[in-house]
Amino acid sequence: MADVTIAVTRYDEPDQLARDALDSLARQQDVAADVLFLDQRHNPVFAGAVEGLSSPEIQFNVHPIAAHSLSFARNEAIRAAAGDI
Repeated sequence: MADVTIAVTRYDEPDQLARDALDSLARQQDVAADVLFLDQRHNPVFAGAVEGLSSPEIQFNVHPIAAHSLSFARNEAIRAAAGDI
């Protein structure tokens, strides 16, 4: 089980900015984490690349959600989290 759940939300940020943030999370050591990427700008190719970052310690999960607001995305993250946020 993960030590922590990390929620990353995207509304209209470019793919490269989101990828840089997620790559940084993938390089973390000495922690077991579930990373929830709540994407309000869903791109199936990008989603596959994100899930490909998973390792035994850090699991990446993409959740495409409707484009509403940052508050909406954060509330969805809380609902989707399996562990402590």
